[in-house]
This record gives sequence, structure tokens and C-alpha cells, in this order.
Amino acid sequence: MQDYLHSRGGDTGEVPVVNVTPSNRNAVEANRTPSPDSPDPNVGFKSPPKAETEIGRDVEESPLVKHHGETPVPPVKTTGSKPVTLTFQDLKYSVNIKNPNKQTTSDSKYVQREILRGMTGVCRPRELTAIMGASGAGKTTLLNILSCRVGGGGKNKLSGSILANAQPYDIAKFSKFAGYVMQNDILLETMTPREIFTFTASLRLNASPEERQKKVNRLIQDLKLERAADTQVGGTFSKGISGGERKRTSIGVELITDPNLIFLDEPTSGLDSFTAFILISLLKSMAVHGGKTIIFTIHQPSSDIFFLFDNLMILAKGKFIYQGPTRAAVPHFGTIGYQCPEYSNPADYFIEVAHSDKDDDKKFEIMYQAYDDNIAPQIEQEAKAVQNKEIVLAEKVNSFLTSMLLISKRSFLNFIRNPILFKGRIGQSIFITLLICILYFRISKDLDGTSLTNPSNIQIIYDINGAVFFYSISQFMSSAMSVVLTFPAERAVFLREYSANMYSVSAYYFGRSTTEVPFVVLFPALMSFISYYIVGFNDANAGKPFIFALILIFVSLAGNATGILVGSVFSDAKVATNVVPVILLPWMIFSGFYINSNSMPDWLGWIQYTSPFRYALESLMWNQYTDYELGTGIVEQYGYHLGLWGSFGLLAAVGLVARAAALFALKILVKKLE
Repeated sequence: MQDYLHSRGGDTGEVPVVNVTPSNRNAVEANRTPSPDSPDPNVGFKSPPKAETEIGRDVEESPLVKHHGETPVPPVKTTGSKPVTLTFQDLKYSVNIKNPNKQTTSDSKYVQREILRGMTGVCRPRELTAIMGASGAGKTTLLNILSCRVGGGGKNKLSGSILANAQPYDIAKFSKFAGYVMQNDILLETMTPREIFTFTASLRLNASPEERQKKVNRLIQDLKLERAADTQVGGTFSKGISGGERKRTSIGVELITDPNLIFLDEPTSGLDSFTAFILISLLKSMAVHGGKTIIFTIHQPSSDIFFLFDNLMILAKGKFIYQGPTRAAVPHFGTIGYQCPEYSNPADYFIEVAHSDKDDDKKFEIMYQAYDDNIAPQIEQEAKAVQNKEIVLAEKVNSFLTSMLLISKRSFLNFIRNPILFKGRIGQSIFITLLICILYFRISKDLDGTSLTNPSNIQIIYDINGAVFFYSISQFMSSAMSVVLTFPAERAVFLREYSANMYSVSAYYFGRSTTEVPFVVLFPALMSFISYYIVGFNDANAGKPFIFALILIFVSLAGNATGILVGSVFSDAKVATNVVPVILLPWMIFSGFYINSNSMPDWLGWIQYTSPFRYALESLMWNQYTDYELGTGIVEQYGYHLGLWGSFGLLAAVGLVARAAALFALKILVKKLE
């Protein structure tokens, strides 16, 4: 086995990979006994630093690289930075879950489930640290705890120390010296990698525009994104860049500030083997040449990727069964009777060994004991020996106003490029305008102004009121639904950027909201002026159509605010679209159109005063029937008594309350994140 290790990293680099069949796997399992010739498990745990001429040899000697004739990723040039050594000691984490064994009332309803059980580790600069383990082993939980994304709030319990250069840190400090790349690539679909990097650089780099652009161009070159730099990311509605390019773009967002510590959750998820190899090679280059500490979880890497790792952590049931140099892992497990079959992928074998079954307690006791005896003392000693060194912290570089303007600019581009937000709204407005003009064409031409009770007048009045109500419903719904369908996707981007300390909640909210205001004003205004005289509404004076348009604009603003509120609360667009009718139906019923305001039960009548449709309908009817042949008695029959400007003011107030509630919901959301 020692010869195997040397040959895997030696001169030839040619390592055949043989699929292990169930038959020969069982033969290995049957003869799994400690070998007297196995190497000392302590050998290799403290490997000397590589000479500068040897940097990247693992990448250059890979069979995949030789097959393509060149190193896929050149050395990444980074600015001078101070290395960060991450240590954690006696880390324990448990969550409160329902008791699966509860049988009697005296049994506890909830029990504590241990996720991490007393873990100590060291992650060094200039090294790739890979965290591996079977599903449910706790590797993602460990990564999230180290990156301050999981805490011990509520009934969950977290103990132990987490230090960077022997200094404690929290989420606020973490975002100033470290980066976190999520498993899912959370990017705006309508933006290009260059625009994403430029936006991030503008918010996070304290430099001139020219220096920021140079940084962006260099990053695009380092990440091999030249061909995709000006192509939209793409997604549900349009094609865009490839999966590997999306992943490299996500990594580039965190590299803008040149962080000393980088976490990645399953960076190769969804990528083919060669694209995954290029990505890990890139990370290797950043670690070695940039002096960075890079830590990531990975589920089942290929053998070529596996031997790029410098430091390997293997978890089983919330505890380490191995931690140390990657090339020493095979000898370590060989000494305790778990000899990796020659020519098989060690990563696959370790995942199989770490897999937990009901009858595996004895197996894990052996591995835990071997780790505690041979590895843990050195790790604990090294963790305690880490010296307190300075950590370079990034400073907030933009004011509230600057951040808001940058967000507004990006939101504007996103709006006009998004087919739902822009093209869909244009098509929807054209369709509704044509429908109203055809359906209600000159509805008041046969009006008899002498008698309110004339049957033909009653029919005309009913049609006018129906048209007014349809106007308010259509404007509210179109504004609300366009936001509900798109905001949940942007919500994830907002949470990622906020956690990186790029801007405040208020800056994002006002920047995002003000972008839509021109469009929310434009569509109802055009619809009103085009259709007002075609339908045949009250034209007693020139101000009537302008007041009509003003009311519909505020209805649209209220709908937009409600959409933002619902989109802020719910992360899934499908759930949000199902919630909207639950909110709107009571408002519509209690608007006074379906049931007279005076006929509502006292214990339910208060709902009408929360309905924007109630105020919209009343203000539109006052505008229609003031200075009208039949007088304002029609409005009074509906039980409306607030008057034109009173109802209009309350309509505006409902919109403001909805906007304030949306801002409050976003603040609560980020509080939960913290």
C-alpha cells in the first residue's frame, strides 16, 4: 500500500482506475485484518511545507491534465494577504427533535439529538481542506457552524470554541475576512458575470472605479470566464452560462475582496467530472499561490480530485474518524483492518467505511479509538499552539445612499431584462386595456339623466360600477403578482449579499422598491388615459381623468407593496402565489361592491377598513358621480361616506402600511439569519 501511495503522487502520475465489483469487495471485507507491514499511522501527519518549485505538482501530474496536454488552471495571482489558521476545539452541537420513542404521557415530548460530538480540528493556510462523510454524518453542519451560519439559539445547543488566528469571531466579523460559497448558485438570472463582479466590487472594494475594473478583469481571467463574461447567467426563462461557469461566478463573488478564508458547500455538486476537476484545481491554486485557507464539503470526489486535497477530514456519526494529510489516510485505515483495495478510489472506499448501519457500533468504536490514540493528541496540540496573529478586516466602503443607488441600477436592469417583469407587464396592460375598451365601450351613451330609478339607468350604473371595480382589481393584481413571482428568487440573493455585509436591509429595500415605482406609475397612467374617454366615464371637467389615473396609480402602488410583503415572507414563489388569493378574497368581499357597507355584521365589518379595494372603489365612484347627471346618491347607497379625498388618503395609507410591513418582514428575516 505504501508503494501505491508513492506511485499515485510519483513521477508517472498514471494511475489506472478499476471498478470494484461486489464480488471482490466482499473478498476484501472477508480478509480485512490489520497488516503487520502497514506503515506507522503517525507517519505523514506533519508534512513539511512544499517548496515553491513543487507548488501545483499534484495538478500538473494528474492523468486528466496529461490527457489534455496542459494545466487547466494557471496560478491565481492575489494581492498580499495575511494567512488565517482556523481552529475549533471540543465542538458539540445538538438539536431539539420530537421523541421518536414516546409511548406514554410521562415520556418527554422532545429529545436532544447530537449532531456533532466533541470535534477538534485545524485548517491551515495554503491548504485545501476537504470535509467528507456519508449523508447525515454532520459535514454540512460543521461547515455552517464554522462559518457562523448555525448557532445555538433557541432549544439548539452549541458549545466549544471556534477561532481564527486564535481570535474568536461572529457573523459580523466573519464577513469581513472570509467568504462563503453556497451549494446552490444564487445569482440573478438576468445579470452577466462581469456585471455581478462589478456590482460586488462597487459595494465591497474601497478603490477607484479604474482599480475596481482592473480587479474585475483580472478575476474574470483567473476564473477562465472570458467567453462567458458578458453572457447572462440565465435560468428558468432563458439559456445562459454553463453549470461550471455559474459555479466559478459564485466563487468569484467571494473572491472580489480577496478573503483569507473561504468556505464552500459541495462546490462540485451538479458538475461533470472534468469540470469538477478544473474547479478544485482552481481552488488548489488559490490556496497554494494565494496563501488562502480553503475549506469545503464534498460527497464523492473522483480519484483525481481526491489527491488534490492537502488536508482531509472524514466524519462518521458526528465525530472524526480521520483528520490529516490526504495521502496518509489509506495507511491509517489499513492499520486498523480497513485496507483500501488497490486501484480503487479511496474516496469511494472511505464513504463506504463511514456509512452507518444499525449494527456498525463496533466498527465505529474501532475507528474512534484509532483516531483518539493516533491522531487526536497531535491535532489538539497543534490547535493550542496557534498564535494570535492579526486578521485583515474589510471595511464598509459605501454610504446608505450610494448602496441604494447601486441596488436601484441593478434592479432596473433586472426589471427590463426579465420577461415577466417587463414584457409580461406590457402585454398584460395592452390586453386588459383592449378588453375594457371593447367590453365597456361607451357604456353611458344611453343614460337618462332625469331619473335614477329608470331600469335602463340602473343597468348603466351597474356597468359603470363594475368597470370601476374591474379597473382597481386588475391594477392591484398585476402589480402584486409580478412581484410575488420574482421576489422570492431575489430574496435568496438578498440574504447572501446581506450576510456578506454588502449593504443594509433598508438600502436594499428602498433601492429595490424605487426601481419599480416608475413602471408602477406608468402602466396604470397610460391605461387610464387611453381608455377613460373610450369607456365613457364622467368628463364634466378636464381634471376627472387625471384624478382617475392618480387613484389607479396608488392602487397599483398598494398592490406592489403587498406583493413585496408576501414575497418577503415566503421563499417559494408557488407558496406565495397561493397565499395571495387568501389575502385578496376577503378584501374583495368587504370592498362594498358585493355587499353593502351598511349590511356587514358588526363583528366582521371592521375588515372593510383594511381593504385597499374598499377605498379604491369609493374614491373612484366619488370621482365618477360628482358633477354627474344622476348625482352622488349612488355612492351613498353603497354606504360610502368618506368622500373622494378621504378615501384616497386611506388608500395611500394602506399602501404605506404594506410597505412598512414588508421592510419589517425583511428585518425579521435577517434577524433569524443572524
